[in-house]
Amino acid sequence: MNPCVSDKEIVWPPMVMIMNTRYQQEENGKWIGMGNQELLDYFSPYEPLKARHSYGPQGHRGMSVLMFESSVVGYHNADRLSKDFKESGKGKDAWDRVHFAFLPGGKRQLFGFIAERKDLESFNQHCQGKALLKFDMRLYQEVVVKKMRQMSEENQDLMFFKNKAAKEKMHSKALEESFGIPSEHLKKTLEDSKIVRQKTKMHNEQIKEEMDYQEKFFNDQLKIIHEGRVVLEENIEKQQQEERNNVEQSPLKDDEVQKLINCQEERIEEFIVEKETLIKSFEARRLELRRGYWEEEIALEKCWIC
Repeated sequence: MNPCVSDKEIVWPPMVMIMNTRYQQEENGKWIGMGNQELLDYFSPYEPLKARHSYGPQGHRGMSVLMFESSVVGYHNADRLSKDFKESGKGKDAWDRVHFAFLPGGKRQLFGFIAERKDLESFNQHCQGKALLKFDMRLYQEVVVKKMRQMSEENQDLMFFKNKAAKEKMHSKALEESFGIPSEHLKKTLEDSKIVRQKTKMHNEQIKEEMDYQEKFFNDQLKIIHEGRVVLEENIEKQQQEERNNVEQSPLKDDEVQKLINCQEERIEEFIVEKETLIKSFEARRLELRRGYWEEEIALEKCWIC
C-alpha cells in the first residue's frame, strides 16, 4: 500500500483471485475443485473472511475468490497475499502466460492476484440471483489512503496518551515513595487529633454542665436575696409606721430618730452589697469557665492545623 499512488478504482470489499483450484473431472463430465473451508484454511495466515468458487455448465471452473474485511487492515492482508504470489512467480502475469496445474512431482500450483472489475465479471459469468458475487468499485484514496492517515493520527494520539499515562504513573509512584513515611506520620497525627478532639469535647460538656449549675445556683441565691429584701423592706416599713405612731404618742429626741433611720438604711445597704457581691462572684466564675472553654478550642484548632 502506497499513500503516494495516484487515485484509482479498486474492488470493495478487497478480494484476491485464486486460480487453478479445480481438481478433476468426474464421470458425468463435471469438474470438482477446492471447497470453501479448504481454501480458507490454506490461506488462514492472511485472515480472509469468506471463500467463493465460480461454477459453470461444466462444474467447477478452477476460479475462486478470497474476500477480506472492508477496512484498511483487510486491504493490507489482500495486498500482502497478492504480492507474495507475485514475488513467488505465481502472480497475474504468470497465470496469463502459463496454464499448468501441477509442478513436477504432481504438486498442485495455485496462482493469485488482487481482483479487478473484469476478473469478477468473469467470475459472475454463469451466476444469477443470490449466487451472483456482489461488489463495489471505490476510490483507493478514499477507502485506503484516507483511512490510513486517520489510523496514523489515532495511533499518534494513542501513543501520546500512553506516554503521558506512563509518566503520570511514574510520577505517582515517585510521590508515593517520597511521601510514604510522611503519610504514616500524618495518619498518626490525625488519629491523635481525633482523640484530643473527643477528650476536649467531653471536657467542654463538663464545663457547660458546671456553667449551667453555677447559673442555676446564682439565680436561686438571687431569688433568696430578693425575697429577703422584700420581707426586710416590709418589716422596716411596718416598724417605721409603728415608730411614727409611738413618736406621735411619746416624742423622741431628734438624734434617736436619726439613729433609728440610719440603722435601717445600713441593713438595706448590707442586702445590696450582698447581692452585688454574689453577682460579681457569679460573673467572674462564668468568665473563667468560658475563657477555659475557648482556650481549649483554640489549642485544638492549632493542633488540627499542624
